[in-house]
Amino acid sequence: MKKYIAMVCVTALFSHSGYAGNDARISGPLNVNNRAVLAKIKKDNPVHYQKIIHILSKVDTKSVEEAQCWMKVEFGAENIGFQDLFMLSYPPKKRLDFQLDASSYTAVITLRSNMPSIRFLKYQPQCE
Repeated sequence: MKKYIAMVCVTALFSHSGYAGNDARISGPLNVNNRAVLAKIKKDNPVHYQKIIHILSKVDTKSVEEAQCWMKVEFGAENIGFQDLFMLSYPPKKRLDFQLDASSYTAVITLRSNMPSIRFLKYQPQCE
């Protein structure tokens, strides 16, 4: 019974991620947070792979408007969505959806640019 449950879980995991071992095509966007999917993209479409890696490395520092404009101009991306995923998550996360040519991609991005920082102030007594 445990083997059956494990097999069902693994099958569901691979089929949900947009990658199946038998090279079956699954409709919907490919989750580029999944390393197996990213490796398959690298093998099948190296141009898209380079664009995706560049997008994922820079998009977390941009606002929604900047990200949409930047992705459209730099990479020819279409149908760009960049919205809050969890309103109260720490660190904050956004869901990124975009399309390159006829392929749709999705990713969960952890924002680093909006991270609060602690700054210690020096106490300077006021002398009169």
